[in-house]
Amino acid sequence: MLILDVLLRYGTVTLLFLIAYLSLRDGKGSRTAIYIFLVTFTVAAMLLTTVHADLQLPRPLHFFFRFSDMGNIVFIWWLGLAMFSDDFRLKWWHWAVLILNCAVLLPSRIMELQGVNFFHPITNYSLDFITLCIMGHLVYVALQGRADDLIEPRRRFRLFFVLALVAATLTAVGAENILAKNHSEFLQTLRCIIIFPMALWGVTWLTKMHPEKLIFENPKDKAPETPAIDPRDQPLLSNLQKAMETDKIYKEAGLTIRLLAESLKTPEHRLRSLINSGLGYRNFSTFLNHYRIEAIKAAFAEPQNSRIPVLTIALDHGYNSLAPFNRAFRDVVGKTPTQYRQSIHDKPD
Repeated sequence: MLILDVLLRYGTVTLLFLIAYLSLRDGKGSRTAIYIFLVTFTVAAMLLTTVHADLQLPRPLHFFFRFSDMGNIVFIWWLGLAMFSDDFRLKWWHWAVLILNCAVLLPSRIMELQGVNFFHPITNYSLDFITLCIMGHLVYVALQGRADDLIEPRRRFRLFFVLALVAATLTAVGAENILAKNHSEFLQTLRCIIIFPMALWGVTWLTKMHPEKLIFENPKDKAPETPAIDPRDQPLLSNLQKAMETDKIYKEAGLTIRLLAESLKTPEHRLRSLINSGLGYRNFSTFLNHYRIEAIKAAFAEPQNSRIPVLTIALDHGYNSLAPFNRAFRDVVGKTPTQYRQSIHDKPD
């Protein structure tokens, strides 16, 4: 068992550190790359500090890595949110969950590093509860946005991600409660068994062989990709433009890409491809908001609408409530609807 543990553990740590390096080298400051680094580094730290006693790192390094790994489950949550939400930004409550998770873990870490075998059911169940809550939220986000997602590879990946996440979380939490007392060594090996295939897939996903490198030539730069309309999709594009600009179908509340495809009498996958590859939109809600918000801005500019409430105008243009409309308008325009409306009417003629 020890040989298997060593092979899996240090092989996994090597893969994780490689992914962390690639995320820094090729991420170019993207938020997703930062979250990949945080996840891989902290999970590697966890594996390095839960080895057999004879293989432990020198105490200063062991202390450093043991405290570094406390946020790994929260960082996994952040990474998933960033992958599936194009406009994801950390908010105060994301930080609050990280602080809460670390606060619950801190006493056990301190006692452990003092050589005390610390176990408290409240701490253990609290950590399980936090883990299940944030993983449940991540599953909800991944599935809830699937219908709106226009990037087909990411749309398919959502299902695989959810299945893998649920299986790994339930296995880890269940094993922690069943094996922690009497089979702690096998529990540590089981973690490596779970993480190793994920790390191997991550390296495969992030790396690619360039045949030109084998003969010492630089890979040829591809021309920048710009949205292109397939000639076969021109009739569909015309129908889509008519539905949005003339018929103003975007005013229908609850409009989905499936309903729009049915209205246009075209397969849903073909419409997804046109809006994504041809028009450059990553999700359907962004496409809809483009038309809705432009129309609402025009409505705000009309003097006869100056006394109509913002909510009424939003409802007339397809929004179901004020909160999502305010959020979408602010993301596009940079101001709240009320601020924008006021700025229009404050301008001199």
